[in-house]
Amino acid sequence: MSLKYNIVLVWAICLSCKVVLTGCEVVLVNRNVTDSFRVGNDGCKNNASDSVCTSLATCQSDGSCLCRGSKPNFRNPNITVDGGLKYDDSYGCVSSEHLRFGVGFVNYCEFGPFQLIPSSHQDSTTTFTDINNQNVDSKRCALQKAWVKFPDNAAEMELQWLNHSYVDLTVFNATLDFRWKRSVPDLRGTIITLHLACILEYSGSATFVSKCLRAKVLGTWSADAVSVPTEPTVTATSSQPKSSQITTEATSSVTVTTAESKSTASASLDDESPDLSKVFIALFSISLVVILALGIVVVFLWKKMQRMKDNNLRMTGHIYEEPSNYEPLRRNPLQDQNDEHDYQSLTTSQKGK
Repeated sequence: MSLKYNIVLVWAICLSCKVVLTGCEVVLVNRNVTDSFRVGNDGCKNNASDSVCTSLATCQSDGSCLCRGSKPNFRNPNITVDGGLKYDDSYGCVSSEHLRFGVGFVNYCEFGPFQLIPSSHQDSTTTFTDINNQNVDSKRCALQKAWVKFPDNAAEMELQWLNHSYVDLTVFNATLDFRWKRSVPDLRGTIITLHLACILEYSGSATFVSKCLRAKVLGTWSADAVSVPTEPTVTATSSQPKSSQITTEATSSVTVTTAESKSTASASLDDESPDLSKVFIALFSISLVVILALGIVVVFLWKKMQRMKDNNLRMTGHIYEEPSNYEPLRRNPLQDQNDEHDYQSLTTSQKGK
């Protein structure tokens, strides 16, 4: 294999990786009653040959793919039915019931339906029902642990910071009303799974059971953001401006709301700046590591080709070497005696003359 061929092979591998990352990757997911998603920077195109939207999504004019019909929820990887619920090899649109069941017995959630919930504590409650046990008398439920599914991660991640201080759970018989006590903007566009410990009553006796609730969070997730389950930053409210001290009650409330919104907006901008810088540093570091790795590979292949070239020259060069079993010619001792006798006879005859 020549050095030129190796370099071309490495270049082709890098080019294919770039195409996969930029052309086929889901870069944006918008969670709503019906989800939409965007594939690659260019998105989809309205023609018959385009297939990035999958068979259960429709290409929109803005380049996004909109789930439709009985499968309004985006998931990566997709969940298909093949002798049971299984994960697919790629993204796709999934029905709400399949998302509530999940893949495997441990992923099944009793509370349903799988539905959209807000991310703000200011929104109203969302009602769930224990679908398989609607006649059960539930007293109360408490959050044990929470998991999140980001669109760019195949597996769920545990949210260690999301505890009972974030959720408000009101239980009445088989009905559970859910709302946030604290807003969770970092979870927009994700799918969350809440594992609960509930107290049930059967014939006057109480028992503890584990139950599950799964939902999608309203909002947009973007691949530009880092999908790490970090704890949301609590924004401190600044002191009220002097104008808010006017005695008129209506004017005062409006002024305070404006001050809080400006403070929250400025704080969110300040939070986004470090995230963008971290993403830039991470991308630069990855690029540098890839360049160094390619340089090492090229140098290694070049040295290998030089050694092969030197070996070929040694094999084809006309250099005479004595064989290891070489022995000089030796005369026969009997032949030496005959020659000496002939010499003496010749000498004697010459002297007689």
